[in-house]
Amino acid sequence: MRNLGDHSFSDNALKLDPSMAEQRSQLQSLSHELSDLQKQVAALRSEIRQQSTLGFSNGRDYIIIERDKNILWHRFENDEPVPIKAKVLKGYIRRVLYVDKEYPKLHMFVEGDREYVLVTGFETHFSRELLAAIATLTPEALTHPVIIKPDVGEGESKHKPVFCNVIHQGRTVKPDTLRNLDIQQLFQRAEAVLRGDAQLPVRASEPKEGQAPRMHLAPSPAAVDWKKVCCDLNITPQELKAVAQSLDLPEGKLTRSQSGKLYQAVHQRYQVAG
Repeated sequence: MRNLGDHSFSDNALKLDPSMAEQRSQLQSLSHELSDLQKQVAALRSEIRQQSTLGFSNGRDYIIIERDKNILWHRFENDEPVPIKAKVLKGYIRRVLYVDKEYPKLHMFVEGDREYVLVTGFETHFSRELLAAIATLTPEALTHPVIIKPDVGEGESKHKPVFCNVIHQGRTVKPDTLRNLDIQQLFQRAEAVLRGDAQLPVRASEPKEGQAPRMHLAPSPAAVDWKKVCCDLNITPQELKAVAQSLDLPEGKLTRSQSGKLYQAVHQRYQVAG
């Protein structure tokens, strides 16, 4: 009986050997796959470390454009201005916003390592050049990050204006044909590009002899009579509403800034079309 039992156990062990060998082979295969994945992860981490960083390494949301000696921009920490020593900001331009306060401001939202908001006077050199650069680009071009570089001319005067250089894919954007446009016109063009729309047409006033045409929009009144606007432009309330929706304006009562924005847009669209 003992010999029979031993013989039976030996037969079972022989039957298990192929299964164990197969499992061992699968474990070795998984081990190789795991090793390959670890190498890929290490390579990706190395690649990420070597990529240029978007934005400032330790930036905050609101970046104020203002010259103080050799410092051209700063942020606030605990209500105290902290100079930014970085020379450029790299990121994706997402939108521009007109802020109607005592002194009108331009806010430009840039997505970098976090969201930044560049704040400058609405009619400053920096604002004009930044908006003109955006208006020169296409919606497709703005799917790539840009480099924003504030700059000043020679000299040490604290009150020298701050200019803006925009670099796209290694080349400085030169919006020469747009530099003389009205600031409202530049803002609307930049907004249109960031929304993915075609660039808006431009209406020119009659130039004086020897002068180039000056591009402008209709002035916005303090209070808007929208029925009169529709009558003057020969448009329906539905067409007016469509313009408001294209600007993402809320339904109902608008603020003074929103009304001015709609007034400018509807005059530009239908006076040019007419």
